[in-house]
Amino acid sequence: MPRGLFIPLVAFVLPFAIYWIYRVIQKRRQAAQRNPWPVTVLFITGAILAMQTFALTALTEPHLLTRPPPNVEDTQ
Repeated sequence: MPRGLFIPLVAFVLPFAIYWIYRVIQKRRQAAQRNPWPVTVLFITGAILAMQTFALTALTEPHLLTRPPPNVEDTQ
């Protein structure tokens, strides 16, 4: 799959996948009569999404890593 299509697809699907995993864990904990632990899960989810943001910025904005060419004027 081309890089130009794969990165936005992963960026779009990842938050939904994380939420789905969160919901599955919460349902299993409720079925086992355990107390929910949303603060830990929400913190980890936020950390993953923050890392995704940094990675996507680095992958999709290559001009941030390079300097523009110097402005050259012809004086003749």
